[in-house]
Amino acid sequence: MKLDTAERYKFLHRWVIPNESHYLMRTTGAFTPTHPVPPLLDQNPIDVAMAEDRQAVDQRCVQTGGNFVCPAILLTLAAVELGRLDELKKEVDAVNPASSTDAARAHAAMLGIINLLEDAPQQANERIRECHALLVQDKTSPMYSRWGDIALASLAIQHPFTNESINEFETAGRLRLQRKGPVIYYLIAKPDSEDFRLITQRPLGTQDIKHLAINADASDKASGAEFVVKSVSIRAAKLLKLK
Repeated sequence: MKLDTAERYKFLHRWVIPNESHYLMRTTGAFTPTHPVPPLLDQNPIDVAMAEDRQAVDQRCVQTGGNFVCPAILLTLAAVELGRLDELKKEVDAVNPASSTDAARAHAAMLGIINLLEDAPQQANERIRECHALLVQDKTSPMYSRWGDIALASLAIQHPFTNESINEFETAGRLRLQRKGPVIYYLIAKPDSEDFRLITQRPLGTQDIKHLAINADASDKASGAEFVVKSVSIRAAKLLKLK
C-alpha cells in the first residue's frame, strides 16, 4: 500500500508526535532485510544505486539491504515535500523535554533531524552534542531509548559539516571538574573558550576533598597515554590547612 504525501504525513505524524495514544516522541527505527530479492530491492533507492554501481564494473554480487528506516525521518521528509517543516518544528519544540531523560533525548534528536533537513548544520551540531551529553549522563538506559541518537547520526554522518564535527577529536582543551552537593560534573571547553559544556556527571559525596591527583587512562595497554598540564586552578568555598 502506498500513500500520497499528505496522507503519509498524517499517518507518520500520529505515530511520531505525542498524542492521546502515547506520551513520548517516537524516534525508534529498524533495518531492512539483507539481500532482498529483486522485486523488493527495486523499492529501495539505496539498494538500486549500489546494484547499478556494481553492475557497471562487473556482474559480481554486492551487499544490499540492511538500510536504516525511521518514521521520524520519514515524517520530516514528508514535511519538506509539503512545505510544512516550520510547522513540524514548532510542534516538536512545544513538546516538554523535561518530563524524562527519554523525552529529552527524543526531543534533541528530532530537532537535530529537522535542523539537517532545513540545512542548518550548526544547529544540528548543537543537538548532536546535546544527545551525547544525555547519553553519557545515563549509560544504563535501555537500548530502545537510544534510537533517536542513531536516527540523528544516520543523517549527520552524510552532511559534510556534521560529519567532520562528530569525527573530530580535540588535541587540546580545558577540563573543569565542579562539585555541587554530592555530584561532580565534568565539563570541557576549547583552549581559549569559556563556553564549557557538560559531558558527564558522577556521585561523589559531600566529604571534604583532601587529595587531588591527575591521571590519564587510555584503557588500552598497547595505546598508552600522554598529556601535558599547562595550568591548574582550584576554587573552593573554604581551603583547609592539612595537619
